[in-house]
Amino acid sequence: MATPRAPVLVFCYDLQAVSRFCRSCALSVVMPRRTTIEWVASPDAVIQALYRVLFWKGAPGTVEIHSARPAEIEAETNELQLRFSAPGSS
Repeated sequence: MATPRAPVLVFCYDLQAVSRFCRSCALSVVMPRRTTIEWVASPDAVIQALYRVLFWKGAPGTVEIHSARPAEIEAETNELQLRFSAPGSS
C-alpha cells in the first residue's frame, strides 16, 4: 500500500507582467504625492462681471496642475517599485 504524498504547492507568475504591475502601483502612489492642483481666479473683468450677475455660480477661473520634475517622479517610482517587488516587503 502506497503512502499518501503531501501536495506540492507551486507558484508561477510572469515576471514581466508582475514587474509592470508593481511599476504601475508605484506610479499611482507617487503621482498624487508629487502633484498639486490650484484654482486661479480669472483676471478678465468682463467674465467677472457676468459671474456677478450669476450670483449662484462660483468665481470664474481655471485650474493649474503642478507636478514635480519627471526625473524626481521617475526616481521615486523606481524606489517604490523595488520596494514593492522585493522579497519580504510589506
